[in-house]
Amino acid sequence: MTANKCVLITGTSSGLGHEIASALLARGWKVYATARKPEMLKDLKEKGAQILQLDVNDKASIAAAVNTVEANGDVIYGLINNAGFGQLGPVEVVSDLHARAQMDTNVFGVVDVTKAFLPMMRNAGEGRIINMSSIAGKVGLPMSGWYSASKFALEALSDAMRFELSYFGIRVIVLEPGPISTNFGNVSYPGMDGIKVGNPYYKMVQRMMSWSKKSLSKKRAVKSKVIVSPVLKALENKNPKTRYRVTSVAKQLYILRRVASDKMIDFMLRKLMGNVNES
Repeated sequence: MTANKCVLITGTSSGLGHEIASALLARGWKVYATARKPEMLKDLKEKGAQILQLDVNDKASIAAAVNTVEANGDVIYGLINNAGFGQLGPVEVVSDLHARAQMDTNVFGVVDVTKAFLPMMRNAGEGRIINMSSIAGKVGLPMSGWYSASKFALEALSDAMRFELSYFGIRVIVLEPGPISTNFGNVSYPGMDGIKVGNPYYKMVQRMMSWSKKSLSKKRAVKSKVIVSPVLKALENKNPKTRYRVTSVAKQLYILRRVASDKMIDFMLRKLMGNVNES
């Protein structure tokens, strides 16, 4: 790779972002690994990453990251918008504060980071913007209404930017992972854990959590390294796809969403969760 042609990744302290950063470093890319708490990135620094503090919800933090890259004489070719979290729980129960935080991070944070680096990429006349969506951006599931809303919005914004930025040589690619074994569940579950016995949604939440945790159990979990191949294709292929669905579950759910009616999907979910009104 050329010395000043770099990749910047948000949210690299753990999970998919950390896996992506490690893989790109091993492949020879110059990587700017960012996180809200850069002290958590010591191992990536030892592997050769440039470490930056970057909070996608803090425009001053974003501007400082841009200034550092420019001061180093580098150009961001690949921008991987990975930072995000899942606020799970019934739409009625999730507080306004938490719902807005979900949209601020997963939607506005991605847009703010992208807008900050676009002038650099546009001046270079090339680049790849890789947005980490989810199959939840195609299929809305119970207990993930706000999370799905944020990813549906990201999908729509990515579609618009894909056309708008194509005139400047910049491609926009979306990754749509299914369930992958990361720390995501530990971040997402606390909102559901707060729903106690007596809450109208209690049994529904318990059954959904049980199903979700089983899908991410050690026996069934898909390891985070599965994300590496589609990222490399999105970043390095001459003519990448506009979307990469990651894991067999994501591919199956996408097909199901296309062929099944809403009522059919609701019926299957009820079969999965059972009678949540039973005593």
